[in-house]
Amino acid sequence: MNNELRSLQEQLCTDTKNFCRECFVGSAFASVQNPPNVFRAGRNAHAKIFFIFDKPNNNDDFRRSHLVPITIGDPRQEFGAQPTYDNLRAILDGCGIGSARNEADPVDSELVHITNAVKCDKCATSGQTGGITIGKNQARNCVSRFLLRELAIIKPVAVVFFSVNAQRSVLNRVTKPGEMHFVPIDGVTYRVMRVPHTAQQSFNTHGDKGEFYREPFRNLLVSAGIVGHLSKESGCPGADPEGSALAMQHSSFVQPLSGDGRAFPAVDRKSTRLNSSH
Repeated sequence: MNNELRSLQEQLCTDTKNFCRECFVGSAFASVQNPPNVFRAGRNAHAKIFFIFDKPNNNDDFRRSHLVPITIGDPRQEFGAQPTYDNLRAILDGCGIGSARNEADPVDSELVHITNAVKCDKCATSGQTGGITIGKNQARNCVSRFLLRELAIIKPVAVVFFSVNAQRSVLNRVTKPGEMHFVPIDGVTYRVMRVPHTAQQSFNTHGDKGEFYREPFRNLLVSAGIVGHLSKESGCPGADPEGSALAMQHSSFVQPLSGDGRAFPAVDRKSTRLNSSH
């Protein structure tokens, strides 16, 4: 992890006493705020792809735990079985961008930076946690303070949203699943795609137990010129000297407009603070 990422992560959460409390200042639920999850900073300081999930589920049991700070997809045994991240690993491996050699951290990848759009599991307005909708201002504030800065540090070429809520928190709208768009975020244009969440029900139904993800990821990775990193055994194209030509062939899969035919508006820090939807 480089110094910029480390500093940002420490601003987010260091331990059970030192963590970002901005959205809970003046909240009736400030005393029960849980330490927010920290992003997963991979071995590569400039990962090619951003994976953005919605929010942590429920950290009530870990508010005062020695396990804090908790990483998204935390591999420590104390968190028990995590089908969400087992499914994510299956996607990574299926597209040849996983790190199967690292059994201690199954979703570790040199190519992927994994994070949450919203770092807190609990809504500062309602005090609820779990499968709930985080308030608009809180979501926007979190995106502005942390996610946009993560993007600026990592400088990825592609952004993948896992769920409608994650994409809405950042873009204020959603795209069709598996469809790639060029979208400006905070002044930089990225290849953007939304896919089903890796939670068991969504993965098995909308994700067709992993099969749905193959072709969209193949198109995304080829367009981004990442084919040289992929394994020949995967369902995606392998290391290929004709990668540039292949990327041109697949340019038809790129959708520069929104699903309703309108261009996506730019997303910047100012608008991110003001507007939101989960």
